[in-house]
Amino acid sequence: MTSTDRAFTSLGADIDVGVFDRAQSVAYLAKRTGLGDGAAAVAEELADLPLALAQAGSVIKLQNLSYGVYLDRLRALPLDEMLPRDRGDAYPQSVAAAILLSIEAVEEEDHCGQTGRVVSAIAVLADDGVDRGVLALVVGAAVENDRHVLDATLGRLVEASVLVWARDGHAIVMHRLVARTLRDRMQTTGDLFAAITHTSIALRPLFVPENQAWDNRLASTEIVGHSVSLWRHAAHAAESRVLARIVQEAA
Repeated sequence: MTSTDRAFTSLGADIDVGVFDRAQSVAYLAKRTGLGDGAAAVAEELADLPLALAQAGSVIKLQNLSYGVYLDRLRALPLDEMLPRDRGDAYPQSVAAAILLSIEAVEEEDHCGQTGRVVSAIAVLADDGVDRGVLALVVGAAVENDRHVLDATLGRLVEASVLVWARDGHAIVMHRLVARTLRDRMQTTGDLFAAITHTSIALRPLFVPENQAWDNRLASTEIVGHSVSLWRHAAHAAESRVLARIVQEAA
């Protein structure tokens, strides 16, 4: 039995079904598409998620695309367009739809709105994870009572396989395709720039003065990573908005 709900682990021994390693991803794409060089870049963009690789391979094969062309479109277009449900597959949903269903199920049970704030913030921060204390500051959960609510929210998101704890137990990690799906949703609803702006402002107290940077180098490294991520997503969102306006005016 497979499930994204970790509550079922109480029924028996659980085995995590993870992502492919890079060699498996490349071999799978090559077999699915019949193409050679370039598969590694697509696998990197999809973070080796098997279902995403299957749906990407189907699009590449059916549309007779090169890996390079597919990769350009994957980065520019919504996931639902470039990772649609494969009609020949028994799995009933696209990657994006499956991800959103898991997130929305948690959001529906959350009456204080904390889930939306948490996933929106993590989706625009660095891919390699967010320290629990940094996240608390970003979502406004700095006091102990609010931290209790945040921890409960994180627990529900981990249970739904939306998030995982990093090995050190101090940082929370979101798979890159989950983050991408959330950014696509915020772009569609017009909330992406607000999420980026709010998160950027919330991080300001954590910036370290230049003369203290070496002594605080570990914390500074994480903040730099988050800042680069926010800048990259803001630039991409701005570019997407300009392209959408051009297309609209041309029509």
